[in-house]
Formats: sequence, C-alpha cells, structure tokens
Amino acid sequence: MNTSVTWGDVEIAALDVIGQIRVDRFHPEVIAAIPRGGWIPAVLFAYLLKVKDIISIEVQKTNGRRQITPLTGMFQGRTVLIVEDLLETGRSLIVARDYLRNLGATTKTASLLITSRSEIIPDYYSRKVDHARFPWEMGPLQTRSDTP
Repeated sequence: MNTSVTWGDVEIAALDVIGQIRVDRFHPEVIAAIPRGGWIPAVLFAYLLKVKDIISIEVQKTNGRRQITPLTGMFQGRTVLIVEDLLETGRSLIVARDYLRNLGATTKTASLLITSRSEIIPDYYSRKVDHARFPWEMGPLQTRSDTP
C-alpha cells in the first residue's frame, strides 16, 4: 500500500522522533542528511534540536554497490545524527553510518518512517509503512499559470 504523507503527518512523525531523541538524551553536534529525502527532516530536526551544523552525506549507487562521496571536515569524537525520510532497504543509511564511524564519529540514526524490508532498524523512527510518498515527492510545483 502506498501511503500519501501530508505535511501534518511529517510534523507529527518529526515530533515523535525528536521526543525519542530527547528521552535518550542524545545531543548531536552534527546532523547528516542523506539526499534527497533526508534533507527536509534533517532541517526540521536541526531546528527542534538547536543544531546548527548540518551536512549532506551523498551515497551513490554504482554497479549495485553504495559508495560515499568523500567528506571534508573533522568527525573524530563528534556526535552525528544521520537522517533519512524513509528506509526502504536502509542500505544507504548503513553505509553512511559505517563511513562516519570509521572517521571517528559517534553516530545515531533516524528516519521518519521505515518499511519492513529495511535491513536496519534506526535508533529513532516514528512508524512502519509499506511505502510512503512525501509531500516533497509530489511532482513539479504548479505556478498560477499552471492551475485551472
């Protein structure tokens, strides 16, 4: 089943995840978004957690393998929250987590939603779905001249 997620649903899921992070007393210094889906929840989490350092961690799929575009910056000893919107398989999240840990970061993972097919259960998530379509995936934005 394809679940259409509204902006209100996103807000509820984000607040749910933030609540879990606060209960866990995790205080990330950096939020790492996995593009493209992770950007919007990463910004929401950054505002709610008052984190100013947000990075994009690109995971490219080449010939069936996922690889990280090398990052610049120091991660040794830093706490990083890695963010996705939906974990279908979770493979990109696993690669990103392992990459940052190899750079010396302490990591936790978060996703608004996950599927039962995900190979990883993130540290924080709101709920399981079969599939989801987020408001930012709804297609081209309409302009006034496009509307009837």
